[in-house]
Parts: sequence; C-alpha cells; structure tokens
Amino acid sequence: MVVLKSYSQLEVLSKINIKGLLQKEDGFMRGSYFCYMPLHQKISWFKNTLSNEKPDEGWKAPLKALWYDAKGDWHRAHDLVDGFDGQIAASVHAYLHRKEGDEWNAGYWYRRAGKPFYEGALGDEWEELVKECLIRF
Repeated sequence: MVVLKSYSQLEVLSKINIKGLLQKEDGFMRGSYFCYMPLHQKISWFKNTLSNEKPDEGWKAPLKALWYDAKGDWHRAHDLVDGFDGQIAASVHAYLHRKEGDEWNAGYWYRRAGKPFYEGALGDEWEELVKECLIRF
C-alpha cells in the first residue's frame, strides 16, 4: 500500500493510475487516498454520485439517508436513520422531520443529537450534514 502525503501526489497517481492502487468508480478515482482529499472535493464527489441509481453499499446509514433525501426519497431516508443510533443519525433524523414540517418531532431529534434547532435553510443544513458525515465516516 502506498501512503500519500499530499494531494499533488494523488493527482499524479490518478493520471497514471497504478493498477491495484486506485479504482475508478462513478467517474472518480477512489481508494485509500480519499482521506487526503480536501473536503470541498469530497462534497463535489458526493453530489456527483446523485446521478447514480443507488448509493455506495459501504456508506453508513446517515450518509445514505442524505443521498436518498437528495434524490427525493424522504421515506427511504427516514427508514435508514430511524433504526440507526448515534449523534449524526439523530441529526439527520431531525433534519428529515424538519423538512417534513414536523417541528415537534424534529425538536426531539435535535435534542437527542445534542444540537439546537436548526434555523437556517434546509439546503444549508443538508450540506452541513453531508460534510459532517464525510469527515467522520
């Protein structure tokens, strides 16, 4: 395994694509270097996956839920986080109920997540949650 020390090394490797080091999926080079990718590029990569038929099987439930929400499948997104414990799952759960218009239920999930009720735009909250998932997972 090669450990990349900078993003410029990633750019070089992605051009030559040493067999077995990087894999091309969804139009992006993915591999162990993903943790070195700047956050804004991870977000772009995630948004580009919205053109796919389904999310990556290796993603945790909260990130999959945000993917399904962006694709317009609120119920599937809710089902994913409804049975998943943790602060991020509770945050996504709160966002989904706020989007649904159920402020009481959203408030419950924000409290479970240890966060104040989000007052900004839904799109801004979605993007913040995607960032949080990409940083943690």
